[in-house]
Amino acid sequence: MEASRLRDLLDAALATLQKFADRETVTERVDLTESFMSQLFDLGLALGRDPQDRSSPEFERFLQESAALLPRAVGDLCLYVVRTENLFYGTWEYDEWKQVCRRRSTLEFLWELYRETEFSEWFEQIELEDLDNLLEERGKREGYLPVEDIPEGVPRAHWWWWHPEEPPTAA
Repeated sequence: MEASRLRDLLDAALATLQKFADRETVTERVDLTESFMSQLFDLGLALGRDPQDRSSPEFERFLQESAALLPRAVGDLCLYVVRTENLFYGTWEYDEWKQVCRRRSTLEFLWELYRETEFSEWFEQIELEDLDNLLEERGKREGYLPVEDIPEGVPRAHWWWWHPEEPPTAA
């Protein structure tokens, strides 16, 4: 990825995390969480397309600084999971399956990016088993995304994008 584009993604996500310290209302915190998670999804896809960017000094700095800030947002991340689960209990009319796939991939990117950082000790607070069960069951009816609807850079390990089919094998 172009270095300036990577830097912009990293800077925006870090700036969002830094705002958690002085936000108190639920609405502000929900908005910040949604913003950060959207940025994290974009970053995860970018790193999926250009894995060599993971070894860049900019990414390593971002990972270290953001891992130190993320504990402030653990409760908000748990609520992000709950808001994602709640999507399963409404009527689906358009692209809700893509929305829940995106949100689940964002959570997986969080795990993938931070599993070797100090933030990983907080992972047990963020429960994903119920969400994965909901994906498994609802996907039997709502899955079947056309391959062109799956964003470039989504890892095959993010099975929900292809569910109820299997992800494609490596080329």
